[in-house]
Amino acid sequence: MAPRRRRNQRRGRPAPSEAEIAAACAKIKSDHPEFGVKRVHGELLKREPLWRISERRIQKILRANRPQLYPEDCVCLSKRREQIGWVVREDDDPPPGTCSVQWLENYDPVLEKTSNLLCLDRTLVPGDVVASRVGKLGTVTKVRVEIESKKKFVQDLEPVGTARLGDCVVHGRWIGRVSGACYDLTLSNGTKISGENVEILEDNFDELCPFFLNQKVVHRKKRRTVQKIELNQLGVSWVAWGPGTSDDNIPPPPWISPPIRVAFPVPLRVGDYSAAGPQVLRTRTSCLVRWDDDSESWDSSLNLVPRQLGEHDFLPEDLVVAEDRDEIGRVTEVYDDRTVMVKWKDETQRLSAYELSLHPLNLGPGDIVLRAAPGAGRSGEIVTTEDGELRVLAVPDDDLAQAIRLSLSEEEEEMRLGIVIRATHGKFLIEWLDGSTSTEDPENLLAVPDHSSTTTYYDDDEEEEEAVDVDVAASEEPVLPEEEDGDAAFEVVESLPSDHAFASRERRELPLSIVKRLWSQLKKIPEGIIVRAFESRSDLLRVLIWGPDGTPYEKLPFIFDLQIPAEYPEEPPSVFYHSKTSERLNPNLYENGKVCLSLLGTWTGPGWTEKSTVLQLIVSIQGLVLVEKPYFNEPGNVPSEERAEEQSLRYNENARLLSLRSAIEIIKRPPAPLKALILRHFRTSGVFDNTTASSSSSSSEGYARVLHRLIPQCKAALDEAS
Repeated sequence: MAPRRRRNQRRGRPAPSEAEIAAACAKIKSDHPEFGVKRVHGELLKREPLWRISERRIQKILRANRPQLYPEDCVCLSKRREQIGWVVREDDDPPPGTCSVQWLENYDPVLEKTSNLLCLDRTLVPGDVVASRVGKLGTVTKVRVEIESKKKFVQDLEPVGTARLGDCVVHGRWIGRVSGACYDLTLSNGTKISGENVEILEDNFDELCPFFLNQKVVHRKKRRTVQKIELNQLGVSWVAWGPGTSDDNIPPPPWISPPIRVAFPVPLRVGDYSAAGPQVLRTRTSCLVRWDDDSESWDSSLNLVPRQLGEHDFLPEDLVVAEDRDEIGRVTEVYDDRTVMVKWKDETQRLSAYELSLHPLNLGPGDIVLRAAPGAGRSGEIVTTEDGELRVLAVPDDDLAQAIRLSLSEEEEEMRLGIVIRATHGKFLIEWLDGSTSTEDPENLLAVPDHSSTTTYYDDDEEEEEAVDVDVAASEEPVLPEEEDGDAAFEVVESLPSDHAFASRERRELPLSIVKRLWSQLKKIPEGIIVRAFESRSDLLRVLIWGPDGTPYEKLPFIFDLQIPAEYPEEPPSVFYHSKTSERLNPNLYENGKVCLSLLGTWTGPGWTEKSTVLQLIVSIQGLVLVEKPYFNEPGNVPSEERAEEQSLRYNENARLLSLRSAIEIIKRPPAPLKALILRHFRTSGVFDNTTASSSSSSSEGYARVLHRLIPQCKAALDEAS
């Protein structure tokens, strides 16, 4: 027996295990994030005077249990503790072992080694899904942020300028989100002027208010300091409004004067300036977490690990729907094997997570709601709970604006605007604007949207050029060429199928030399790709890519339509992906047909040049999009993160199931001129054999359940097509 262990046992207690020491060190780091090895060792000996542990052992344990860093984490340099900043998420994944940090003293983010950083605090908000150190999953329901001020931690400091960008604000019976602001400044010489009339010499990270107390500015060519900041007008994007306008269909004015009330304000964070003056340099965040076993506890945010939920990740109390049911189910238990226990009206059923999706009316912590007025909606679907049946409020999208206005017109002293704290047995605990709380049936609540309920917003970057109108009626019955297609990798056929995404677009006139060169290059297409060109439209192509071996897309078809621009090869083609599912089966392939790829200018990385070719583009889709681990194609998903490989495996399971469902639709309506080729492939490749498509030993029970039902559907579709 080691001497240290004997000494501990002689004193009447067993020697601490490695896990016990690590837990004790984690608690000290949670209480004092700035402590280094020496101070952690000293504090540990104070708390556990009977332990005999060397400083070197503490150092090894701290290194082995160094926490993973996440975006928005507050950090400092381990060798320069006064340098404070926060981790930022970049579009491009940083090299392994590094992260991008926005230091307070720099304008641009800097790439730093994670081994050189200490995590001081973790930013979390209600609704965030987190895991404990032992892997238990839960949802943040409340957040308490303490801010260091004059060497003490205090709460509820007001931000400079009263509000911040995106804050929910209330003005009379109007509800909106802050979108802009104008300020009046009092300078050191007593002059009161508009903030637009000064030149700022010291930057502020606040996106709304660029000013702070004692800030250096220039006014009339002389340097001054800001002594007072007053809100003049606030720009608001109105979400909903009740009585109080000349016409209920016309929104309130976009700019309003104080006073205005910020509803459920977000606490200040590192880098913000408070109304009292000093910049926030240290915070300490605690979270109330509702765990998946229905327990609740407060914990330091540093002891919680953020979890990004996927399309088929669920938590207890989630409201869900299934493909073969017309009712709402309530999740009661979630299992590690990707199965979920769901309470329906007449039964409780264990289902695969891949068979379920969240109900659109699902509310979560942090959601803002109104108490619905009588007549604001109709009684909708039933939610079954242990205490009986509840109904959700059903409001058609076209009636949402009127429902909100009706709910805002209730004659009450305090508008019944609230924020969801948590769900319990189908009901919701709500904290109202006046500070009171109550438990409400879902039929009494109306979710307040994040955008105007009377306006449709479009993302120009998402829609421009990539949004293609496809003739749906024509695509139901594809027109086949007169002669059946062969197995050649590249062929020129006569007939243009009516379901080609660009068939209705104006023809692009290409020089004959360009067409000949393009077709000549496409004859060198690699294995697994089929290309068809058309005599009647030399500017159009149809591409079939078989999913590469070793990927979740293996041996399954993916159809793309291309239009070559008149400026080719200076400009890239337009590309449309024929999606057959309502979910994305790959981060780069959207349900609306958009393809994200650097060559197309829709993804990060090397772009199109005059030396680029269509062949290069098609091969890039095969080799860079349809990959073995598509989960890591999504920005921010990196292999070094905790549980990343597990998340990747679950993503692959869902991608495979979606690809099989897509294949069923393609078999039912094969695209011209590839019908015979596609059906021949499915008959001979064995892709639907149980031994080929079955789950591996690492696959989940939920995946195997769905696959067991899906494979017979694939075979039936193929038999019917034959």
